[in-house]
Amino acid sequence: MSKALWKINEVGRPSFVNYVSDDYQLQENEFYGTFPKDKWKNVNNPGDEPDYLKFKYKNYLCEIKRPSLSLLHLCGYVTLERDNKLYGKEWFEKEIQNLEVHGGITFAEPTKEGKWQIGFDCAHYDDVVPGSDVALFGSSDYSICKDITYKDMWFVKSELMQLVDQIDGLNTKKDRYSNDSNN
Repeated sequence: MSKALWKINEVGRPSFVNYVSDDYQLQENEFYGTFPKDKWKNVNNPGDEPDYLKFKYKNYLCEIKRPSLSLLHLCGYVTLERDNKLYGKEWFEKEIQNLEVHGGITFAEPTKEGKWQIGFDCAHYDDVVPGSDVALFGSSDYSICKDITYKDMWFVKSELMQLVDQIDGLNTKKDRYSNDSNN
């Protein structure tokens, strides 16, 4: 088994180094695992923000996670059952693209359990992407970019809840119309 190895770079930000074996001896300024939020500079001070959150809202399973060990941004996902109007729709299809969520829907794939998951990411032009600021701006100081903000766990949760409200509304309309046509 190998672990993700990180090193604090010259501007105090973590940089992904490589995967190392379990018996690797850590050197100074190196660590395993997830991004150390106490080292984030100018990123809305995320504090003890988790790297993963799973919750149910209106009977929809929602997940928030960091899918990338290098970029470290958050993504939000909603799981759809087979009877959902949007089940099986690709991210680029009109019904999915009509959903309003931060940056638009950028993900739609089946799950291992035979359900469908759609989601969005927080790695857009107006997002602080913690793992890429040095690469993009040559600095970890976002104060020069006034409209760029870190989208934290609570922002993503709020967006997911609004997304579920839209999905639930579409399915309610579908049910209402199908019931009306049978009468």
